[in-house]
Amino acid sequence: MSETNSYYVADGDQRKGPFSLVELRPLGLSPQTLVWRQGMADWQPAGGVAELAAMFSAPAEPREEAFSPLPPGAPSPAAPPLGYTMPTPGGYNQSEVNSKKILCGVLGIMIGALGVHKFVLNYTGTGILMLCLSLGLAVVTCGILAPFSLGVMGIIGMVEGIIYLTKSDEEFYRLYILGRRPWF
Repeated sequence: MSETNSYYVADGDQRKGPFSLVELRPLGLSPQTLVWRQGMADWQPAGGVAELAAMFSAPAEPREEAFSPLPPGAPSPAAPPLGYTMPTPGGYNQSEVNSKKILCGVLGIMIGALGVHKFVLNYTGTGILMLCLSLGLAVVTCGILAPFSLGVMGIIGMVEGIIYLTKSDEEFYRLYILGRRPWF
C-alpha cells in the first residue's frame, strides 16, 4: 500500500490506520470524521477530501437490490446510536468470526493470564506483554510476586473473555478484528 494513498482516521483520542480507500468503506465513516494522509497539512473532515467525497454522496436513484437494515413496514429510527456502524452484508465470514470469538472468550477465561487469547486475535505484542508480566515477573522475583502477577493478568484475561463472549458477532468483528482494539 502506497503511503500517499493511506489514510489515518481519528477515533476520539486515538489515531487508527493506515487504511486504503477500499479498507475505509466498511469503517462507516461520516463526513465529519477526521482523516489525514501524507501531503495534508492537518486533519480534515472526510467529507471535505475530494478523494473520499464519493463515499458520502447519495445515489442518483434508489436501487431495488440495495440493502435495507429495517424489515418492511418498520418505522425508521431518528438516528442510529452514537458510534454504531451498520454492518455490510457479506462483509465478513460470520461462522469464522463466531468461532474466533468463542475461542478467544474461552481462552481468556481459562488461561487469560498467559495472553493466549491475544495471540489468536493476532495481537502478538499485547500477548507477549501479558505473558512476560505474568510469567516473567514471577521468574525474576523467584516466585515472590507470582501470585500477584498471575492473579492480575488472570483477572484481566477473564474479564476480556467474558466481554468477548457477550459481544455480538458484528460488534466483535468491528472492534477486535477490523478495529484491532487490544484491550477490553
